[in-house]
Amino acid sequence: MPQVNIGLLTIDEGSDAPQWEYGPPPEGSERPKVYEDIDAAASALGGPIRLPSLVPEGFQLAGVEVHAADAEAEADTAIAVTVFRRKETRTSFELEQSILGENALRKQDEVTIPASGLRQASVNGRPAASWTLALPPPLIRTAPARIANVAWEDDGNRFLLSSACLTEEELLSVAQSI
Repeated sequence: MPQVNIGLLTIDEGSDAPQWEYGPPPEGSERPKVYEDIDAAASALGGPIRLPSLVPEGFQLAGVEVHAADAEAEADTAIAVTVFRRKETRTSFELEQSILGENALRKQDEVTIPASGLRQASVNGRPAASWTLALPPPLIRTAPARIANVAWEDDGNRFLLSSACLTEEELLSVAQSI
């Protein structure tokens, strides 16, 4: 099975990996705050939010969802999910930026994804991984959704770009501009 190392994270491709679950958050869980202002989101995150200088035509920043870090947790990582939307087609892509805390920087992680075509890539000279994830069709659609992904690490940050409407190559171009 293919395996790609992008720094502190090793990604394995496996058909026996758990499928992603989608739906509402578990009952009682706190919903993260969504910011329209990048400076306010960066303040809540506790660090700068890195944005692409290349955004595919028609996409606009829709907001930043911030998950603050818990300094006491083993995975003391703050996460910002920046969403870009194309209004006329109701499509989007997401940039997840994880600022790795001291505890997270001291350990090597490994994740197995239910993907096909896991490949080694490069983002600004750093090791990266790209893959496509097929999700089973929900009730309203007969074809599975195909989600393109690119992941890499840079200077204490872990990034994941994902989209059902952009290709891996388009996401790599966006990643190169961050």
